[in-house]
Amino acid sequence: MENRKYELPEFSSLSTAARPEKKAEPQKRKTRILQMPPREVPIQGRMLSTRQLLKYAAVTAVVVVVVGIVLSNKVRINELNSAIAAQEVKLSEADQKYSQLGMEARAKVNIRDVEEYATNELGMQLPEEYQVETVELAQGDKTVIHEGAGAGESKDMTREWTEIRTGATNILAYLG
Repeated sequence: MENRKYELPEFSSLSTAARPEKKAEPQKRKTRILQMPPREVPIQGRMLSTRQLLKYAAVTAVVVVVVGIVLSNKVRINELNSAIAAQEVKLSEADQKYSQLGMEARAKVNIRDVEEYATNELGMQLPEEYQVETVELAQGDKTVIHEGAGAGESKDMTREWTEIRTGATNILAYLG
């Protein structure tokens, strides 16, 4: 700080009662210079060290990055929610179309229409009575399955019996 200098007027020249007047020579004023000690002015903004400046910059950068990531995630979530809503609309439209087509298909299919189509388009005919055979089974017949081959049977023989048994079971199921 620079030293300030203040000029103070001489107060002794102000009193007129004790002094005779001198008119010939104008009086020269004596000035005294008063020096004040420099005041300490409080510093409002202190200088930051390089280390502190880097620390604040790093913290600010981390906060900016975190905020950016959060905002980008929110935008992505909104985009995905919009896509989901659009797909749900498409799904509901497809469900409605499926129901409509199902009702139309059920309305078109009945036994009479199927018989007409088979007779007229495919050239099929209903079976005549001589083509139908009725087979009656005795109540006491049973199928017994033996596990494993016997002492005199080979594996090929067991496989053949298994095929015969399966065929007979299928015929009985068809007729029954």
